[in-house]
Amino acid sequence: MLLLCKYGNDTIIINVSCELNFEELVGILCKTWENLKPEIMCISYSIVGHLNCGVQNNIDFLNMLKVVCVRDIDIVD
Repeated sequence: MLLLCKYGNDTIIINVSCELNFEELVGILCKTWENLKPEIMCISYSIVGHLNCGVQNNIDFLNMLKVVCVRDIDIVD
């Protein structure tokens, strides 16, 4: 699965492996965009029919992965 991660006018693509967790995702985003800080970051995702689903911790991240797998979705905005 690919995550299309957007901040401002920029987008990066992250190839999600089974080992990736929420904290690592936050770390990647903070390294990519140096002005982001984990304590003020708000992450959400969209899939068909569901816009702005929040991801605040590893449980939310794992639930996102489960929904994506069940629906056979390859790309998440």
